[in-house]
Amino acid sequence: MKKSLLFFYFTFFALQFQVFAKVKNAVVFGEHSKIVQTMENGTLRIFMDMNGDFYPENVISNNELETTGNAQLAIWAKKYPAQFQKIAQSYRLEITTYSKFNYIVLQDSIRQNLLRTINKQGRIIQTWVIHGYRKKITNENADNLTSTYENSLCRKRIKPYVVNDSGHLFVEVYWDGKYLLTGGVKRVIQLGRLFKKKAIPNAQQCGYGLRRLFSGIQCQRINIITHSAGVHVVSSLLYNKMRGFSLPTPSQKDIRIAITAAASSGKKHFKRYYKRNTNLDYAASDNYTLFNLINENDFVLLKRIGRLHFTKVLGNTTLGCNRKSESQKLKSYFEKKYNNSIFLEGYVTQSRNHLFKAYIASAGFNGVLKFLYN
Repeated sequence: MKKSLLFFYFTFFALQFQVFAKVKNAVVFGEHSKIVQTMENGTLRIFMDMNGDFYPENVISNNELETTGNAQLAIWAKKYPAQFQKIAQSYRLEITTYSKFNYIVLQDSIRQNLLRTINKQGRIIQTWVIHGYRKKITNENADNLTSTYENSLCRKRIKPYVVNDSGHLFVEVYWDGKYLLTGGVKRVIQLGRLFKKKAIPNAQQCGYGLRRLFSGIQCQRINIITHSAGVHVVSSLLYNKMRGFSLPTPSQKDIRIAITAAASSGKKHFKRYYKRNTNLDYAASDNYTLFNLINENDFVLLKRIGRLHFTKVLGNTTLGCNRKSESQKLKSYFEKKYNNSIFLEGYVTQSRNHLFKAYIASAGFNGVLKFLYN
């Protein structure tokens, strides 16, 4: 009996620790409106939770989201029905109680509000920027730059290339890419596990969630820039990376995608590139064009210890660092399997740094800008 009780208590506390560990690694955006403006000087900021649900403009306690909401808006809304009701009413919805259906109605209203801004501001050309793994919007720790700061650097690099600034909209996508401080071999292993088991699944859900926005975007000229794990967000937006994806894939005429420091495999990652939900004859004339910005010295993607490389361990990162010519193999795969689709390459040669900041500042990023804006 005592052994059974001890086992029960051990299991209970172990599970409690696992839940706490999962939540404390989340990146929540409930208080984003205290930090940045949703719409500011031609820049729209969109915030998503791990399920690809959109944050309202209202302030939601980050502590509540983390401790009782499990970092998910749907769970938080159920736990705090009175606050959910107030938010729904702020979106002019006649909702008096929480229900799953009413939550879906609110999500639809949030998306429609975002779409009105997108279609009003970005009539000629839009640039979407999607950050990678382990990014926060506040500078709580010194070991990593914030996503807001790096996005501001990206805007500065892009501005000279935008001819008609009044018709251009810059969209920043913030998603729960998880967070964990670095330090020590044990922590590096934890980072790898968190990336593979949590960040990548979150990215896929957020990419799929973005389809609900893209299906209503009127602008036909859209540029997308991703960094690191952001490639998993954009792939789930563009094509059915997994079976069961039923929402329409983007059908705008000209979508150019620049993936920088891609934390993914090559051929395996893009093997379902032509699995799309659209009436377009993309196999004859693809509306997507891809550009892969490579850094063969990126120390994070290489996962190098001495002469050994672990690019396929705890999340494949071979594409961004071109390990064993992975990018060239993917290019050949495109030429053979997707011969009417374009796959281009560029290189960063002067840095080992994985940060988006370093890629933006590199000479190789000029190739990205020419690809996107010429």
